[in-house]
Amino acid sequence: MVSLWPIISSAKRNSNIDRKLKLFKGEVSLNITKHLRGKRLWEKVLPLVLITSIFLWSGSISWANEEQEHDQFPQRVAEEVYGKSAKLPKLDTKSITVYSPDTNTLVFEKNQNKKIYPYSTTKVLTAYIVSEKLPLDKVVTVSKEAAAVGDSSMNLVEGEQVTVEQLLYGLLLPSGNDAAYALAEAVSGSIPKFAKLMNETARSFGCKDSHFVNPNGLKEDDHYSTSHDMAIIFNKAMTKPLIKKIAGTLEYQLPATNKQPARTLYNTCKLMRNPENKVVAAKTGSWDYENSLLFETKYQGVNYIVSMMGSNIDVREREAEAIIERIRSAAVKYSVGKTGETLGKVKFYGSNIVNIPVGTKKDLTVKLPANLPKDKIDTLVHTKIDLLDKVSLPIDKGTIIAKMTVSLGGNQDLSTFKLVSQDNVDKGWILSKIGISNKATIVGGTLLVIILALLRNWHNRRMRKKKVRNRREAVIERIKKDIEERK
Repeated sequence: MVSLWPIISSAKRNSNIDRKLKLFKGEVSLNITKHLRGKRLWEKVLPLVLITSIFLWSGSISWANEEQEHDQFPQRVAEEVYGKSAKLPKLDTKSITVYSPDTNTLVFEKNQNKKIYPYSTTKVLTAYIVSEKLPLDKVVTVSKEAAAVGDSSMNLVEGEQVTVEQLLYGLLLPSGNDAAYALAEAVSGSIPKFAKLMNETARSFGCKDSHFVNPNGLKEDDHYSTSHDMAIIFNKAMTKPLIKKIAGTLEYQLPATNKQPARTLYNTCKLMRNPENKVVAAKTGSWDYENSLLFETKYQGVNYIVSMMGSNIDVREREAEAIIERIRSAAVKYSVGKTGETLGKVKFYGSNIVNIPVGTKKDLTVKLPANLPKDKIDTLVHTKIDLLDKVSLPIDKGTIIAKMTVSLGGNQDLSTFKLVSQDNVDKGWILSKIGISNKATIVGGTLLVIILALLRNWHNRRMRKKKVRNRREAVIERIKKDIEERK
């Protein structure tokens, strides 16, 4: 009789081995599942930690090449000024235009489209065209016709040789009709051709109510303009540095020529001789008792173009001064800083704060042209804050350490104000020399420790997973080997 015990025993042993193997696999699988669940959780947590760390770090640090934005002060306007019509005082001048090129604003006007003889203010357009067409050092030989032109002149004689630049001084200072004629001939060869060029140029500027027939403004029926158009022409001419320089010169020493000894040329505008008027350039026009006047004045950093047409010679300068006074009295106060308000920050490498908040001890205002639309102000007014030279540590709260420049459009400076530190500032740690403040160093160091600890924990998890996998594989191999041996 064959014994079944070895077969039964072998089956039991195999059954026990299979059961152990299944139990072990289940244990290993459970451990691995737990580990994988932990890994999935870790994969969710780690990016969150890293993003939070970067956010906190970036909020605490200021890199060396970081640009500071200073145009963030609250925009405030004296509301009560707007809504009131800024008006000129009662004046006898027939047509007036006051324009601010810096803000592209019509400040005041009186009959600005009324057609009037411009007289010698015409020479401003002549000067502009000449500056476009002729080199300044070109020598011009004065013709018989040019020398014969009467009224106001620079006393040129036939055959006299002068440069274009010298003729421009003679054109704009003593208002030389002869200089205008000589320059027109030098540009176009004849007066009619030059007049055609004048009209083409004026139309290109947007002048719709002007017509010119000569280069000097001598009175002719078909020679007219408006205060509006002449303001445009004068503003264009003021973009030429040489014309602005000449029109702002009180007197000029003309060197000796081949025909005449040296002589002095004087500006005909009396308005410029009073420095309180702050007139930077001007051109007069006169015919008997009827006059015109173009000038540029400056107030609180803003330029104003004034065009007066149809003035009485006895009151022209007085009414011009009344317009200047009205420009100043009607200017609007605009707040650029309140007492105690943080206006920006300045970077100071080597300090414990690095980006030091600065403010003002008193209210700060600038003055802007009347009639300036409120919606224009936010785009026009800019501020730039800079650290002053020779600022040293430590810095006490309230110490002047910066300046704020207020400008129109970022290029026309209105005013400069001193700003004070709003914190006590001491010497920083070593990293402050590259723009990392003490606070940023602490925050960054703390975050670094946390990240390293988390990375270490992640590494330990990986190692435990590896050990479990190796153990499982070793046990499986041992069980398989044991099964093979018992077969």
